[in-house]
Amino acid sequence: MTAAPTRRQCLQAAGACILLTTGLGARARAVPRYHVRALPDLGGGTTRVHALNDLGACTGMANRSGRDNQGVTFISQGDRIKGLPWTGISTVGCGINNDGWVVEHRNYKYSGPEFAAWVWVGDRRVPIVDASGLMGRFASGINRAGVATGTTLGGLFRFDAGTGDMEHLPEPVDLEYEARAIADTGVVVGHALHGLGGADLSFQALVWRPGAAHAELLTLPDTHSHAAEGVNVHGTLCGWYTRGENLPKRAFTWRDGVLIDLGDRLGVTGSRPFCINADGWIAGEVYPQVSRSRRQFAALWVGDEAFMLNDLLHPGSAGWDLRTAVAVNARGQIVGEGVVGNHRRAYIATPA
Repeated sequence: MTAAPTRRQCLQAAGACILLTTGLGARARAVPRYHVRALPDLGGGTTRVHALNDLGACTGMANRSGRDNQGVTFISQGDRIKGLPWTGISTVGCGINNDGWVVEHRNYKYSGPEFAAWVWVGDRRVPIVDASGLMGRFASGINRAGVATGTTLGGLFRFDAGTGDMEHLPEPVDLEYEARAIADTGVVVGHALHGLGGADLSFQALVWRPGAAHAELLTLPDTHSHAAEGVNVHGTLCGWYTRGENLPKRAFTWRDGVLIDLGDRLGVTGSRPFCINADGWIAGEVYPQVSRSRRQFAALWVGDEAFMLNDLLHPGSAGWDLRTAVAVNARGQIVGEGVVGNHRRAYIATPA
């Protein structure tokens, strides 16, 4: 009987995909090799990407000229990029759904302390604000139904961009909440901050389910801090934890009380996931060693295996050094930032 190929042999094999067999007896699945392409810019040479939809359109922030470092929200698909209308303040696109609706907020680094967030529905800009005038502070994502999530000065919100309805989750007096992602089911994940302003600041992952009056604060044993970064339609969330103050982050997934530690899959010192798709593929970054430079590499977790994304590149994409992966869609496309030709660029990686 011929022995099954090892992971290293699979990685070195010619062809467009890698055969991955999970250790849980699951069926083999194909992990593709990737073609990488730099995202276009708006003339300023800088594009930062934050989100990706299932059709391959992405959003983030791009500056419009070399003298303009503030930047505006953009939508990019294929080799095209469109800056959303400039309103006199710098903005950042944080989520995009399959209808092309984009949620954004002010870029506070350049726009001052005032808070504001909006959803672009086609060419119409819908402010995230409730009937009392309470505005969204930070935006974090938007789902297929056009429901966005984020943070107000008083807690978390879900905002229906189609109807203008806004739902609040007030935060307790001794905590501060931050939303990070919303699933198509309306489930919101993020974290609570404990000890804000004190010497011992820590994070605690949370899940806010539709109709719930309170967020579920997760308890992960033997951890100091933990936070949720993404959630898919099946309720599986991805996040990170630390075992002590100033110790490196380690990636995990959680569903229905079951936690799977992903931190040791590549033998790295630290790891952080950012997004999980419906198939459970997770995009993120890993830190091979603790250093002042904190040089990181883009990573992809599939099943119980993890890959440096640089190991999955098609020969035609040689020369790229992918540093982070911030989103993965249903097609397996990935966006993030990397280095090519000694220049840091936003990229989209598409299965070969």
